[in-house]
Amino acid sequence: MKIRFNKLHNNCILIAGVVVLYNSKRSVIDNILSYVNQVDLLYIIDNSDIVDIGLVEEISSIHSIKYISIGSNKGIAYALNVAANHAIKDGFTHLLTMDDDSKAPKDLVKLMRDFLLQYFAPEKIGIISVAHSKPLSNYSYKKVCFTMTSGNLLSLDAYKDVGPFDDILFIDHVDHEYNLRLNLGDYEIIELSYVKLNHKLGVNKVSTLFGNKFYFISHSPIRLYYLVRNGIYIAKKYFLVRPSFCMKLLYLNLVETSKSLLLEDNKRKRIVLTVRAFIDGSRGKMGRVDY
Repeated sequence: MKIRFNKLHNNCILIAGVVVLYNSKRSVIDNILSYVNQVDLLYIIDNSDIVDIGLVEEISSIHSIKYISIGSNKGIAYALNVAANHAIKDGFTHLLTMDDDSKAPKDLVKLMRDFLLQYFAPEKIGIISVAHSKPLSNYSYKKVCFTMTSGNLLSLDAYKDVGPFDDILFIDHVDHEYNLRLNLGDYEIIELSYVKLNHKLGVNKVSTLFGNKFYFISHSPIRLYYLVRNGIYIAKKYFLVRPSFCMKLLYLNLVETSKSLLLEDNKRKRIVLTVRAFIDGSRGKMGRVDY
């Protein structure tokens, strides 16, 4: 798509960042250092049940950091809302959302800011995202229906308009649900095809079934529960307004569930939690669980 010029001024764009910690490893420091100098202020939201004092001390020594401990694991959506509300209160216009295992290219925020300055309708952009697979060499972009949370530049005006992340989901499909609300609010999600984020997508495993090797991303039994439960909840909530989106989400859920039940160990627990997820998702029993 060809980019058309707009009159948005560079001084109007004030960008904060957020990374959510949950029992994070020390390698998160290197990841933070890859983007802390690209934003005006970085919020560190600690979702850990037990705070790593040594890690916090290292993080606190980095400039332009605001560390906030929630005190317990209340989920990714809750943590993102804490950061967004702080950013709005502190006068920022946009929020860069990063996972603790993501490393940013050195010009990530600059490229996003430049795109905003050139796009013909920046007020309609809800999220600017990046390529999560192989980037293209040319300066192209595309409008997408949904994207992963990490590496997103979220418009805080859009956030105020469509509302906060749905914290009853706790984790998994939080991004899909929010992307759907942005679409329903006539906001665009733009993926910059020429920007690549270094991001770790779960644990890669290989398994053999009927003599064939299968490569897949492993999910713990409890993560499988959240994937299935939240997918059903979202599909039930939005099916009448976005049936194609919901059908695709349910299909992806079915694929992930099938791979998990067929290829991974601890099958009994996975089956039990999958059944529990179907029941809870259908009944609207949400939030954190301790199965």
